[in-house]
Amino acid sequence: MNVTGFGFVPIRFMDKIIAYRPLCVYVKCIIRIWRIIVLLATAGWIVSSIQFAATGYAVLQSVIEKENRAAGWFALGFLPPALIWIILLFPLQDFGNTILLIYVGSSLLLLVVLLLPVPFRRDPIIRSPVKRIDERDAVFHRFYRLTKGTPEWNAFYQDHPELKTADEKIRTLPQLQEPGSRSFDPVTSQFTHAAFDMVEPLAKHLDEPDGPRANPVEIGPEEAAARLCGFARHLGAVSVGTTKLNPAWIYSHVGRGPGTWGSPIALNHQWAIAIAVKMDHGMMHCAPENTVITESAVKYAQAALIARILERTVKRWGHSARAHIDSNYRVMCIPIAVDAGLGEIGRHGLLMTPGYGSMVRLAVVTTDLVLAQSDTVKFGVECFCASCMKCVRNCPSHAISNLDRQLVNGVKKWQIDRESCYRFWRHQGTDCGLCIRVCPYSHPDNPLHRTVRWLLKKNRLLVRPAIAFENILYGKHVNNRPDWPAWHAPSID
Repeated sequence: MNVTGFGFVPIRFMDKIIAYRPLCVYVKCIIRIWRIIVLLATAGWIVSSIQFAATGYAVLQSVIEKENRAAGWFALGFLPPALIWIILLFPLQDFGNTILLIYVGSSLLLLVVLLLPVPFRRDPIIRSPVKRIDERDAVFHRFYRLTKGTPEWNAFYQDHPELKTADEKIRTLPQLQEPGSRSFDPVTSQFTHAAFDMVEPLAKHLDEPDGPRANPVEIGPEEAAARLCGFARHLGAVSVGTTKLNPAWIYSHVGRGPGTWGSPIALNHQWAIAIAVKMDHGMMHCAPENTVITESAVKYAQAALIARILERTVKRWGHSARAHIDSNYRVMCIPIAVDAGLGEIGRHGLLMTPGYGSMVRLAVVTTDLVLAQSDTVKFGVECFCASCMKCVRNCPSHAISNLDRQLVNGVKKWQIDRESCYRFWRHQGTDCGLCIRVCPYSHPDNPLHRTVRWLLKKNRLLVRPAIAFENILYGKHVNNRPDWPAWHAPSID
């Protein structure tokens, strides 16, 4: 075989390839374009299918929640993926590819923006030394023990003459869930009284001496906190935390609970356990009707029972403890719950939890047992409440301020008009709850709303868009047609 001739074969073949080089480039370009089109189409199918499924879930969940307005708006989300499916099934040449490119690109860009971590600024609420609050001054407490003509009455209004006229007008109104109030019902109002009747025995004897102590159980702070929090959740609490007790959150004098009215409060405990129980969304959705106060009474009873069991547990470990429950507090539950990592304080003055908003009721146990400090949470309530204003617009007593936070007794917070709030309570006969009902954080804890809360927690830039969508989907004002549970519907006279 001629080696030289053999060598000419590949050389002549390469010459032919080189001669047709423009054809190869053209083929390669077609292959690359085809790959891009296939990749773009695949991305279009994936993105549009995900959007279609997410929209379907949002519509279904809104129907389940009986939020028909939101379901209608969410249904518009079917249009973009439906258009993309038409383009994918019936190609529209370059025009269709352009739309597909814009759709996939904008979807990916939106995903990046949503997941962008832009944390909230940490703004401590305590700015200067805090003076302890006298429970006798608290509007929700001073109507329980004062009787006209008694030395206590005369002493209180001698010190607070500015409150006397307004308080006397409130006292002319019926008590909560009593005949004469707007929501009183001879049948269903008894649910509230029955539940509060069960709280009363739990609230007694909290200040009696602990009695002889057994040998204290050897238990470390981390283990004690973990066991008590776990036990509380087993008993029905949805959120529990432990904290060093700030003395500023201890009332200075007795105003409502058992004990001598006006006597100084001495609580020699350094640690606290904060407990939150969840309220039923359906019951609260009827606010301000009497389902709300029934639910409050039931949850206060549940929280009281959990607190008393935890108190008893700590005492059996050989330590001092005291439960602080409805009608017998010695501490302020909301700021302690904030310190214990349960949430933040909203514009309406209530605790806002990450998962349930303000749809919780609280109890506290204080103790001398050393406990681990829970981490505080920061999920953007200050930023959200500064712009939302939904509770301001819907408050029937106009008690919630639309102003910025103020420095009150060393604490930076939104200040509400408590007298106006309580006056409406007495007119209505319930503890209202409209501010809780309309709050965007009070939506049910399901994947739809949980995702929105998670995104808001990560990215403060989403606050204003989220508020705008909230107002579009659910409206700025509450729908006052309650959807009564059948067993709690108004009775027929």
